Amino acid sequence: MSSNYDNDQSTSALTELQDSGLVDGAFLSALDRERGDTLSVIVDPETSLVDQIPSGSDVVWIQGGGDFSLDGLSRSVIRDMNALIFSTQTNVTLDLSSLFRGSVIFGAGDDFLTYSGRIAQNVQGGDGNDSVIGGTGSDTVKGGAGEDSVVSGNGKDIIDAGDGDDTVDSGTGNDSILCGAGNDSITAGTGNDTIVTGLGDDTIVSGTGKDSIIGSSGNNYLDGGSGNDKITGGGGNDVLIGGDGNDSIISGTGNDTIFGGAGTDTITVGDGSDIVDAGTGNDKIVVQSSEINDDSTTITIDGGAGRDVLDLFGVHITSGSVDTAANTATVVLADGTTLDISNVERFIGNFDSDAHAENISLTGLGNFLDSL
Repeated sequence: MSSNYDNDQSTSALTELQDSGLVDGAFLSALDRERGDTLSVIVDPETSLVDQIPSGSDVVWIQGGGDFSLDGLSRSVIRDMNALIFSTQTNVTLDLSSLFRGSVIFGAGDDFLTYSGRIAQNVQGGDGNDSVIGGTGSDTVKGGAGEDSVVSGNGKDIIDAGDGDDTVDSGTGNDSILCGAGNDSITAGTGNDTIVTGLGDDTIVSGTGKDSIIGSSGNNYLDGGSGNDKITGGGGNDVLIGGDGNDSIISGTGNDTIFGGAGTDTITVGDGSDIVDAGTGNDKIVVQSSEINDDSTTITIDGGAGRDVLDLFGVHITSGSVDTAANTATVVLADGTTLDISNVERFIGNFDSDAHAENISLTGLGNFLDSL
């Protein structure tokens, strides 16, 4: 047998692991319960860790790759462990016991971790293309660099996808998901999830919960699914979909395409040539002067079915025309922005010097413009 271990090293060696870059400071605090715990080093392990991890090992540092399982270890040995650290660049496949309750830290290889237990886990991937299948506990997963795949269970999970083109499929808990650099694909489950996109062009498809999705600088596809969601676009040319439910959708500075879907939605357009299809509910579309700063912008607004309201908050209208038969209007704002409007039943806003809101029906818009 070529494997061996050293069971008498102090966990002051964890500081060396941090200095070497294998363990970062934030993750160190998650695995180091008490200074002075036992660090066991296993060199060139066989295909199973059974009988190689001595009793009382708080932190196990494994130098070598292969297929590993904790099944067969005694309950006391497993529960003593705070962390499993794989320092190798070779590939590791690990099947965790349902009793394990510590942290798993992988090296730079393409690693695969499965876990089906209910105890919360902390998993830190390395620079490889890692795959993690979580259990029903409230897990924390940090993907690291590489094209990672994370399938979380039904707990309240925290997932940091890291750099690379990653894929995340979350479960039924109230999860928090952070995308990194790269073009990520996120499929959220049925909980009330919070998802923040990264620097790439991300695709987010949310589930049935009350979700919060926040875009960044990429050209993102953000679908809230069913539920009363809040979707905020970023600086890219985004597609924002509210889906079923009473959603709040705020576009960013790019040229966005917005679909409200069913429900009573509130849609706020940003500084770009946006296209809005409010959908089938009684929706409110908001155009704010503070958000419109481009004299070449054309914003297309279709209220869809339902009794919809267009709120021109603080804007100054210079000209406009109405086709009552077609239920359309064209409005030009003072900064040159053009609004092409259809299927909107009512206009409101602060238009006059006394700062009182005016309610203008579509058929009366022409008379209102004549009075400016």
